[in-house]
Amino acid sequence: MPPKYIQTDMKNQYFKKNRTHLLCILQLLTIIILSSCGSSEKKLVVTSFPIDETLKPARIASLDSLPFIYSVAKIDDKYVFTCKGDYCFYVTDSQFNPLYPMAARGNGHEEWIAPLLMRQTVNENSVGLTYLWERGTSDLYKTELANSRKRIHCCDFRDTGLKGVSYLFDLKDGKYAGATYEEDCQFFVYNRKDKQIEYKAHPEGLVPEAKELHPSVLQTRSMMDNDMQRGFACSYFAYPVIVLRDMSGDIRRFIQIGEELPDYNANKEAKDFFVDVCVTSNRIYALYEGEENSNESLVMVFDWDGNPIAKYHIGRSYAIAVDEDEHLMIAVLDSSSEGNEVVKYNLKD
Repeated sequence: MPPKYIQTDMKNQYFKKNRTHLLCILQLLTIIILSSCGSSEKKLVVTSFPIDETLKPARIASLDSLPFIYSVAKIDDKYVFTCKGDYCFYVTDSQFNPLYPMAARGNGHEEWIAPLLMRQTVNENSVGLTYLWERGTSDLYKTELANSRKRIHCCDFRDTGLKGVSYLFDLKDGKYAGATYEEDCQFFVYNRKDKQIEYKAHPEGLVPEAKELHPSVLQTRSMMDNDMQRGFACSYFAYPVIVLRDMSGDIRRFIQIGEELPDYNANKEAKDFFVDVCVTSNRIYALYEGEENSNESLVMVFDWDGNPIAKYHIGRSYAIAVDEDEHLMIAVLDSSSEGNEVVKYNLKD
């Protein structure tokens, strides 16, 4: 099962098999840009939340017919579930009624090898398109959810020298922001016109000095609000940290949960922290792994300035999606190795 996850199916699978070796799994989400801060104002330490509640789940029985689910995304008025089986994704309406499969799996014409849903959308000629990163060929495409056989090629990354790209975001004008899960989990901006790559630093102190002891595997969960294309939020798996970046990739805010960060130079075994993040126009929802032997996960909610809003206790999960209009949160539970276990939680206004 992939996460024990995280956005991507790729991370999910790696995470379960390599749980103690994941050091900096990073999830990238498009968010509202924050005003420029001085270096002393960038860091925000969060030790408590105004709201601390346990939510009650309701099982979504209509999803029982789908193949094994290990990720979920809210795209416009639909949900897209990443699944095992003959198709990579299945699309449902807002009431979770299955509509159609998406992205036939295979190596043939109009088939997909290992696509990741980027959650970035664009409207072209009154047609809504969603970005897919095809890891099997290192190509970025955009396609209609209902017709993934008809794909529009955006960019070929085979000759860039980038290894293990797990997230991409189209900045327009031939530029792409992205992240890798190799070579220190780097955040980068690639300019297709001059084929230049600019790498962006992690916050100071997050990358262990004893790198040979800590394989750095970065995976990403991404989401975008088309009206808020002004920055990124990055949450780390092996650190209790959320980093807010502007569209150039520069750090604007550094949110730290708790007073201290783990020291992986002294402790070789990574601890689990954030495993998924989703974003809405109003909030950032970060899925926190919690204690290793616990039956629950935490969802930490922040506003766009990084201020803590709420902490929700839910069943142990490895993926979430949120519909703020309907006050719903969807979670893929980490409770079954044989079938789907997807639930919904009602959120307060």
